[in-house]
Amino acid sequence: MQPELKKKISAIYAIAQGKLGLDNDLIHDIVNNLTNKTSLRDLTIPEANKVIASLLKSTDTGTKPKRKTSGKISYLITPAQIAKLEKLGEQMMWGPEQLDKFSMRQYKKPLKQLKLQQAQGLIEALKSIIERPK
Repeated sequence: MQPELKKKISAIYAIAQGKLGLDNDLIHDIVNNLTNKTSLRDLTIPEANKVIASLLKSTDTGTKPKRKTSGKISYLITPAQIAKLEKLGEQMMWGPEQLDKFSMRQYKKPLKQLKLQQAQGLIEALKSIIERPK
């Protein structure tokens, strides 16, 4: 194995386990989803860079990868989406409890457990409610 690739693999594990708290299986799932390779040792340098960039993006956005039953990776709600939902809730004179109830009614999950797409759907729903004529 090339020394440079060995460093890249170490970086992948450092970011994934150290910063994101991911287990070994989830790391391999992410690598497989991004590169269609099952082993980190089979990666090329550009593929390793792609995995590192994806993991760093997760640390920057505050999202943590989560395994779906299909083996694909989904991402949880971001802090920016939470802030946007809270701002929209304030416009409707809602507190955190009402936002959680709305989330439960729409997706059967508390606000903090929504996935990225579900959170976006909730944001769009609140925007449309606010824009309705009174």
